[in-house]
Amino acid sequence: MSFTNHVQLVGRAGSDATSCLLSDGSRIVRLRLYQPPSRHTTEVEPDYFYLVAWDGIARQLEAQVKRGNRLLVHGRLTNRRWEQEGIMRTRTEVHLSHFVRLKPATKNDLAISSSHQLLP
Repeated sequence: MSFTNHVQLVGRAGSDATSCLLSDGSRIVRLRLYQPPSRHTTEVEPDYFYLVAWDGIARQLEAQVKRGNRLLVHGRLTNRRWEQEGIMRTRTEVHLSHFVRLKPATKNDLAISSSHQLLP
């Protein structure tokens, strides 16, 4: 596996996955991944990323992920370009190669992350 274009993110699903069956029989699923702003910055808006999954991963994502689920995703960045109403648009997407649903964060997890201590 090449690591020249590799991204790994943790966040929450912003909505249920939306699925589309293409004319060639391929399935595509799209989803937004949100990351809340860090408590150590002045930003108030969350970061969000557009996720795209194909075929087998798409079916798994659609079946397993609901709005608000915590996810760890792996994939590669892709820039998609299209024309809409005479204007060229560009969107950076993460095309998934793997994802994992994470357990909900506990208060203990938050205490450890906020203190920045390493566990032995």
